[in-house]
Amino acid sequence: MTGSAVQLTLSLEGTSGRFLVARVAARLFPKYRAFVRRIIREGVESASDFPFGPFPHDFLTRRSNDDVEFMTPAMMDGIGAYSRLSKDADPIYGLAIMTKARNLVLLDVRTAREQRQLIPAIIEAARSQHRAFPVEQ
Repeated sequence: MTGSAVQLTLSLEGTSGRFLVARVAARLFPKYRAFVRRIIREGVESASDFPFGPFPHDFLTRRSNDDVEFMTPAMMDGIGAYSRLSKDADPIYGLAIMTKARNLVLLDVRTAREQRQLIPAIIEAARSQHRAFPVEQ
């Protein structure tokens, strides 16, 4: 998907969603390394699909050990490109929250330059929604 979009994804640790959970955890949440290693040991996907450490061009703002805001620059690989938003001329902003049950809430937002002032409100709305209805399955 190119152009402006908002995508909110919930990936569950106990389903096939565990692979996205592990990919994001490897990049953003160091305290979940043991979980990522367990997913790698399953052997379903290559260990090279789960590199540890942030993407070199992503800008990260860590709100807590389980809550990270990010910005993936235009035309770059990064956490923002883990969504259905493909790389294009505008950056992808977002939020990743890992729940206590190792479920992942992932928000990806891309807007035209003249609408970027809306992004902080979209991110905070997603964070508030998560607090109001936590997913702890």
